[in-house]
Amino acid sequence: MFSSAAQRKHSVSIVSLTRKMDVVIAVNKRSGGFLCDPLNLVNPHGVQVNDYLLAKDKQQA
Repeated sequence: MFSSAAQRKHSVSIVSLTRKMDVVIAVNKRSGGFLCDPLNLVNPHGVQVNDYLLAKDKQQA
């Protein structure tokens, strides 16, 4: 899971990191607009990590 609040273009290392994540969440649509790939969710109140469970088999997910 990756949560983004940045309102700027991301570095190559951040882009590489977000592409490996199962879920990408932004705190608002503007922040999500700076991501290279589409985000999964806009959650304006932060991330409740207990709501997002990892897949038992990432390859199968």
